[in-house]
Amino acid sequence: MINAYDRDELYRTDKFEYDSNGNVILYERTRTDGSGFLRYTARYDANNNLISGGTDVSKTACQMDSDGNLAIEKFYTWTANRWYETHYKIYYPNTLTPAVEPENNNPIGNDNKGGFDVIVNIPTDSIAGGSFVVKLPEGFTLDRNNTRLTVDFGSFDLVITKQENNAWLFELKPKSTRSASIRSGDASKPLAQIAYTVDERKERGTYDITVHSIEFTTPGGYNLFEPVITVPAQLNRWGVSNVVIESSSIRASGGNLYIRTDKACMLSIFTISGQLFRQQTIGAGETLLPLPQGIYFVKVGETTKKIITR
Repeated sequence: MINAYDRDELYRTDKFEYDSNGNVILYERTRTDGSGFLRYTARYDANNNLISGGTDVSKTACQMDSDGNLAIEKFYTWTANRWYETHYKIYYPNTLTPAVEPENNNPIGNDNKGGFDVIVNIPTDSIAGGSFVVKLPEGFTLDRNNTRLTVDFGSFDLVITKQENNAWLFELKPKSTRSASIRSGDASKPLAQIAYTVDERKERGTYDITVHSIEFTTPGGYNLFEPVITVPAQLNRWGVSNVVIESSSIRASGGNLYIRTDKACMLSIFTISGQLFRQQTIGAGETLLPLPQGIYFVKVGETTKKIITR
């Protein structure tokens, strides 16, 4: 093994292996340049001829991230007197954000519509194709007209295929016969905008949408698999009532909420955006609670009333 130094820093290592007759059968060079390293491997036959083809002659180029972690590894083979890239490997240290994640997860309101974005946090110029599956809960339907790829992925066509159990397959296919990629830049880019509608009979609550079977293909033909994503879909649809229920009443006055009911029941107070503000069991009779200024939905038992405090 021969080491070469530059200003007391190791930048190249040459490694040799020999057969029993003293002939070189393996030569390996590793070179570093500050941002990564290049490994070149060559094998020789008994007559010291370079063996060509297959994986016997290979080269690996590695790129590091700003923390010194291995980020990208590219593999090449020597065929027909030239190097051919065979595939990529991309690594994601635990300190990085997930490779794929949801964003802009919008709650479902009275229009019975919702949606979210699929974001990728991998080098965008290393994506040549891909696919993923979105599984919607019962009562949810994919809105094909408003589901689309973003501008950043304009070099791909989106093919959507419905599968069993309300699952939808999304496939990214290059618009030409050549492997397509998108422009470099910020690694975090929105991939697709997923839109859906909800049956108006669906009860208010939170339902889980799953994005799974996530797979991307690099220009070198290497497949990248990502774990399942769970996207909570919050249904904030309200039925508003101003009537007296079972000898019960709900009203607001002077910054207080007054509730009168003839039996014990569950009280839930939600903000106008649908977030749970307070929840408790109240007994029969009158209950008084301070309520800050704002607009609320107050649910007593199974009935909801819109309340405004000033």
